[in-house]
Amino acid sequence: MSANTSSDESLPVASWGRWLLRGPREGWATLAAVVVLVLTLAWSIDDARWVRGAGALTDYLPQVGIAGVLVGFAGAKLGWGRWTTHLIGVAFAALILPVVAGGLVLGDAVSG
Repeated sequence: MSANTSSDESLPVASWGRWLLRGPREGWATLAAVVVLVLTLAWSIDDARWVRGAGALTDYLPQVGIAGVLVGFAGAKLGWGRWTTHLIGVAFAALILPVVAGGLVLGDAVSG
């Protein structure tokens, strides 16, 4: 069985610009569709005001959703593997989400 070695996995840094213009193998439309899917879910949760009845407490969900898509896309393109990408995404979420949510809930009380 021969290993599938594509030229995308071993691109030098100088050719990243050409790779971005050419696009990923999946296509830019697929990545855009995933971003639209995540944004739609984030906006739906925000508009439903599920958190204490205040829509302002979930205004960060679209940005965090896009960051999650970018981490997943980067993990796939960098060859991290499924579990490594998930663990890195969980680590970022565990560090970032409590800080963002705590800042929104506590507001100016946390600034010293």
